[in-house]
Amino acid sequence: MTKRHPFAGSLFWGFLTGFVTGFSRTYFSTKHLYEKNLALRDAGLIPLPGEGHYETLASLKPALAGGFFYALALGVGTAALAFLFGTLLRFFAPQRRKAFFPFALIPPLLVLLSGDVTLAMALFIIVIPCGLSGLSGEQLRPKEALEPVLATLLLLLSALPVFFSETGGFTMVRNALLNNSALRTVSDFYYEWTLYPAESIKPLEVLSQPVGRVSPEIEGQTLKVLERSAGKLGILLVKSEKGGDFEFILKDGAVYLSRKGVFVLWPEKSQAGQAAAFKEFSGKTDAAKPLRKTMLASLLFGGVLAVTTGLYKLSLLLSAKLRRESFVVLAIILFLLSSRGEAEFVRLEKTASVEEVRTALGSSDPAVRLYGARGAVRYPKELEEDLFTAIEDPVLNVRYSAVTALGGAGSARSREKLLEILKSPREWYVKDRAWWALKRN
Repeated sequence: MTKRHPFAGSLFWGFLTGFVTGFSRTYFSTKHLYEKNLALRDAGLIPLPGEGHYETLASLKPALAGGFFYALALGVGTAALAFLFGTLLRFFAPQRRKAFFPFALIPPLLVLLSGDVTLAMALFIIVIPCGLSGLSGEQLRPKEALEPVLATLLLLLSALPVFFSETGGFTMVRNALLNNSALRTVSDFYYEWTLYPAESIKPLEVLSQPVGRVSPEIEGQTLKVLERSAGKLGILLVKSEKGGDFEFILKDGAVYLSRKGVFVLWPEKSQAGQAAAFKEFSGKTDAAKPLRKTMLASLLFGGVLAVTTGLYKLSLLLSAKLRRESFVVLAIILFLLSSRGEAEFVRLEKTASVEEVRTALGSSDPAVRLYGARGAVRYPKELEEDLFTAIEDPVLNVRYSAVTALGGAGSARSREKLLEILKSPREWYVKDRAWWALKRN
């Protein structure tokens, strides 16, 4: 950690640790995804991301994207929280600080007890040095905390339009990005690359394509019944040694779901029972649950802390004499950026007429076209031709929303187009929407 800027040093350390953790996890999950794609292709099925993505799956690009994703979603926020905990302890005398500091190790210990050793080690590596960095220094007086606290409250108040946005804070930021061609690459990067690390944190039931390997003992009529019942739940079956997310095995004359020592009976006839069994099996084999909870806490609390404190530190660097004024300027800028009216977007998506949605799909404003495509979900048959055009839109967000809407058209032509998309080298996110649209069909 640097002596001049210990907070920045802590964030950098958290970023590095999160990057290494994400690189490793995404590398192995993508390796499995590549094997799954090959197994599905060999079985005559359409894999995701499939055509046009095999070279990417075999490269280090997904792991690098995963490293960046984990660095921001896990590392930076955790480092900010650890630094804050250490800083708060500076209000106590040196002897008491040392007595209270071990409480910072409770979250990593809980993760360790849950069984996720690699995540626990990453948290220890972030929390201990970043917490100690915040802890070092002279004892603080209460009034020394007043200015950064007020500055943070000011920034949070300026962001109220985001927090109370009808479409959500994330959506509000995305809409702002879409209207700037240079910044749109940030949005495109998110949708093109975050599905790779996302696969490493998903339970079985929400994977893009859950794949079950069928044990050789399952054959004949039992296999045919299994193929039909699994297909209705979106589960794909392969016989390859590699590529399966779990197995269907025969045990005591009955079919069981099996993975890493966990067995759940697959009901023979009840579709509702099969769905419940798969949900139960997914929950019992969900090893990434501690990671998702940790990421959520890191983003919601640590991420906000990192941004607000970082902007406050920046205001101090801008001018020692005008630091309060410069921070107010930053807050005003954020307010103006976040206060764009959204009533029209909400209306287009939820209540606009078919002609209004058609007009929106032809707008020169990317955000308006996006909400036109989202609104087209209510009129897929009437707007089928317009959706065929929107699928070729230069903006990725419009394309995947149009594909989603087209799934409701129900025509032979729309199904043929969705199949064409699945077999094409298009973006994974677009193909994923086509996959779910076909399932709905």
